[in-house]
Amino acid sequence: MKILKYLFILLLLGIISLSVFVATQDGKYTIEHEKISELSDRSLYKYITDVRNLREWNPWEIKDIKADSIYSGLGANAQVKNHIFTITEVNPHQQIVYQINENESTTTLEFNLKPNTDKTTTITLKTSGKLDYIDKFKALFLGGAKAIVGAPYEKMLNNINFHLAEDLEKYVLKTQGIVYVPETYFIQQKIVSPIDNLGNEIFESMKFMKYFVQMNDFIKVTDKPFTIFGQLNMTTDNIEYYVCLPIDKEIYTAEGSDITFGKIPAHYAYKTTLTGDYTHSDKAWNKNIEEIKNKHLTSNTAIQPRAIFQYSILDTHKPSEWITEFLTPVNESVIPITEAPNETQNSVESPTQE
Repeated sequence: MKILKYLFILLLLGIISLSVFVATQDGKYTIEHEKISELSDRSLYKYITDVRNLREWNPWEIKDIKADSIYSGLGANAQVKNHIFTITEVNPHQQIVYQINENESTTTLEFNLKPNTDKTTTITLKTSGKLDYIDKFKALFLGGAKAIVGAPYEKMLNNINFHLAEDLEKYVLKTQGIVYVPETYFIQQKIVSPIDNLGNEIFESMKFMKYFVQMNDFIKVTDKPFTIFGQLNMTTDNIEYYVCLPIDKEIYTAEGSDITFGKIPAHYAYKTTLTGDYTHSDKAWNKNIEEIKNKHLTSNTAIQPRAIFQYSILDTHKPSEWITEFLTPVNESVIPITEAPNETQNSVESPTQE
């Protein structure tokens, strides 16, 4: 009995010593996860910095989130169940830092985006936090902090890549024939950017144009923003275009201003509609041109084609819901009817009966 008593005392002392050892450990941890994505650093940055997308990439798969009025960029925050996500630091297209607060616990998520030469992007997620007593005890026997708390953060990376890729791939093209386009007054801003950054630059300019109108309250916007495309420099891979906002009257802007006035006369145009991310715009333009050719229409080269953003990033954060209309001016007001071949031309005459 004495031996059993001594063994019990030794076991108890061991448990107490182990408990003291675990309790005195710092508990702070930093773990890293890395993933290669086929998506661009700009697409990933835009997606991760919009806290509304947390409903898709949070590791608990909670769809009901509460986003603040500031939902994108520095200071944006959202509540996912009892977790408060706040963006505390950004470095455009390179780094996003989130802070997660849950009761008295704080975790930091640092996303780093590095573009690769093969047009992929390396996403590195560095997670920093502090283990509670129970997790410190588990970590001692199960292989460290990464084995205990790492799984949800690895799932975050996988969710981000999966949901964004799925949303970007969805698109629908619809040809809608010839439409009448009334005379249009507009203000415009000239942009020159690389082709792969086209969508981001357009939407940033659209925000600026709307701010310009707000600062000049005598201007009234009459319709959705659109772009007029200029020249493509094959050497630099840059494209020149104008981001435009329709207004109700002719105005004059100061010489040297970044914003200028323009006017498009009334005309007819062939319309193709794209529902989906703007990266599919080349398919929409090709479809538009193909339909004009197939229907024996002639382009009105005196007026430049344009893309109208009926529903864009200014309205929804999901690229698969964006609606863009592509208009190519044509000389015809209706689609010409081509004559059907005469059925008797290919028939064989029956021999005359005598």
